[in-house]
Amino acid sequence: MKNFFLTSIICVFFLAISNPILAQVWPGDANNNGEVNNFDLLYLGYAFGQQGAVRSGASTNWLAQTAAPGWGVVFPPNQLDISYADCDGNGIVDLQDILVLNQNYHFTNTVTPDPLLQGTAGLDPTVQIKRTTTDTLTPGNLEFFEIHLGPNHINNFYGISFTISYDTAYVDSVVNVFPAIGWITSAQGAVVQMSQDYLKSNAANGKHGRLDISYSRTNGVPVFGSGIIGLFSIIMEENVSGKMGGLPVNFEFEVLDIRMVGPTLDLQPTVSSISEFTIMTNNVAPIIEESNLLIYPNPAHEYCTVYSEHKAINRLEVIDLNGRLVQTLLPSDKHQFKIQLYDLPKGIYVLKFSTPTGIIIKKLMVSD
Repeated sequence: MKNFFLTSIICVFFLAISNPILAQVWPGDANNNGEVNNFDLLYLGYAFGQQGAVRSGASTNWLAQTAAPGWGVVFPPNQLDISYADCDGNGIVDLQDILVLNQNYHFTNTVTPDPLLQGTAGLDPTVQIKRTTTDTLTPGNLEFFEIHLGPNHINNFYGISFTISYDTAYVDSVVNVFPAIGWITSAQGAVVQMSQDYLKSNAANGKHGRLDISYSRTNGVPVFGSGIIGLFSIIMEENVSGKMGGLPVNFEFEVLDIRMVGPTLDLQPTVSSISEFTIMTNNVAPIIEESNLLIYPNPAHEYCTVYSEHKAINRLEVIDLNGRLVQTLLPSDKHQFKIQLYDLPKGIYVLKFSTPTGIIIKKLMVSD
C-alpha cells in the first residue's frame, strides 16, 4: 500500500510539470508579463497567421484561463509558446486578436515591466512628430501630424511601440490614428497596428495626455529604411486665445517608452524625443466659445438641426477626419437651420461655424 501511494504521488508530480495545459493565459497579454499594452502587439505581429490548438472554454474577458496545448513555436526573447498571442483562443493569430488587446488594454495581473533599451542621443534612432506644412497650430482646428522614425536608416526593422505625451490644456481630443505607411509596409509585408489614448500623469513634465501607438510587420521579413511610418490627427482646444490673451503658445509632443524590435523580437536601442510647435492665438477670426449653440440630435443619422441663440451663423463648413471639406452651407436663417447628412459616411466630423465675431468649433457624430 505504501509503494502504491508513493507511485501515485510521483505520477501526479510528473504530470503537473510536463502538461502544458496547466499554464494560464490572460487574454490580450501576448507576452505574459501581467499587463496588456501596446508592446503586446509586437508579439502578436511575430505570431501573426500561426495556427494551433483551440483554447478550451475560451473567453476574451480579463480572467485567468487554462492555456491550449503548446503550438510548438516560441517567442525568442522569453521562450513563451506563441499560443499566448491567440488572444481570443480560436486557434489562429489574426486581426480579431487585436480587438482583444483593445478590449483589455491596461488591465493587469502581476506585472513584470517590459524591457526598455535606452540608446544614445545623436547615435540611435528616435520617433519624432513632424508636419510637412507649418509648425504653427490653430485653436479649435483639426490638425494632422506625421510620425517619423530615424533620422538614420534602421536595419532589420520589424515592429515598434511608443507613447506620445502632450498637454491636454491645448488638445480637445485625439480623433484618428491612420494606418501605417511608408517604408515599413514595403517588401510585401502587411502591417498591423493599434492605438489607445488616455490620461496618465507624466512625472517629468506634468503633461498627462497619452497616445500609445504600435506597428508591427506580419510576414516575418524585416525591412531597411527611415522616415515617415504613420499619421495621426487631433482637435485643438478652442479657448486657448482667452487663456493666453492673444500671445503665441509653445506646444510639445514628447515621445517616450519607445521599444523597437527586429525579426526575432530583439530589442533595439532608441532615444526619446520632444517635438515643438506653436499655437497661434491672434487669428483674424478668433476661436470663440458659444455654449448656447446647440446641435441636435448628436449623434445624428439623416439630418441634424443647428440652433444658435446669440451668434448669427454666416457660414458652416463640415470637415472630415482626413481634413477634407465635405460640405459648405450659407444658411438663410442664421440662427436655426438643418444639416443634411444623407451622403456622409458614419464617423466624426468637425463643424466650423463662421460668425461676425469669430469661429465656433463643434464636433458631430454621424451614425448608421
